[in-house]
Amino acid sequence: MAGMARSRKSKNGSRTKSLLDYIAYALARVLLIPVRLLPFWLITPAGRIFGLTMFFVVHGKYKKIAYKNMDIVYKGEHSWWQKRRLLARSFKEMGANIFFLMNIKKSLGHIDALYEVRGFEKVAPYVKEGRGFVGVSLHMGLFMLVCQKLARLGLGATYLIRAPKNERVAVFMFDFMAPYGISYVLDKPKRACVAGVLRALREGRMVVMMTDIKHSPKEGVWSDFLGNECVSFVGAALMAKRAGCPVVPFAVVREERRFVIEFLEPIVADISLPVESIVRLYEKQLGRFVFEHPEQWWWLHDRFRHNRQDEAAENARVLA
Repeated sequence: MAGMARSRKSKNGSRTKSLLDYIAYALARVLLIPVRLLPFWLITPAGRIFGLTMFFVVHGKYKKIAYKNMDIVYKGEHSWWQKRRLLARSFKEMGANIFFLMNIKKSLGHIDALYEVRGFEKVAPYVKEGRGFVGVSLHMGLFMLVCQKLARLGLGATYLIRAPKNERVAVFMFDFMAPYGISYVLDKPKRACVAGVLRALREGRMVVMMTDIKHSPKEGVWSDFLGNECVSFVGAALMAKRAGCPVVPFAVVREERRFVIEFLEPIVADISLPVESIVRLYEKQLGRFVFEHPEQWWWLHDRFRHNRQDEAAENARVLA
């Protein structure tokens, strides 16, 4: 009887998830129509209104994760109203960036007005020599269209992405990006992922990897991010060492009416430098962008799922 109850509950949960996946897919398709009709100058304000609307609509898991992240980063010093205000601003920025991506044809028509590149001289020698490198970044600003701006400077970019769990949305997203030359490699299966990354590096491309998503201790290393010991993304360091290429931290942030792509000092990933050292270097460099522009970071990722503070608390609870 208990087995039958569990089976029935599992089937009901599967049907509910399938229905929610379909609703999300349908909403994305419907939203695309009016967004594409927006004039370029209206994309930012309309996107921010959409983002603020989603801030009031979204509840539960993701807001809890965001507020938990803020408590960890700011050591509990932010009041509930401060966290709420910061998260609302973050939603507004995400909404604007989503609208730029959905209206990609108009966005690409204004690519030079959208982006300013700083620190390109730090990677120019690699571009000139046709050497690939790993670019590590964060979910900030309009990061998905930087490839089009960098292509004008002679640098091709390939994104390492984690496919959405919603298969309908995943197919829709990939079909949507394909006509605009956005190159990507999926993180699974791992063998195909490694082959795709190495191929892109051999072709002299920058392989963009986002470091600010959750990772298990089996897939990452302990490092300091935003002043907290947590499990950090190790793939960038491993691939750079395997390919014998540099790791270059960079971020995309909005400054008034344009986005700034800022390259930081390359980290030379030679055989003698330990993986942990490479990870700590790029996590420290990228962290300053979050402190300087907290409203532009995606607080919704469960970045601190595995951290020393929670681990110590759990060990104390077990020993008590």
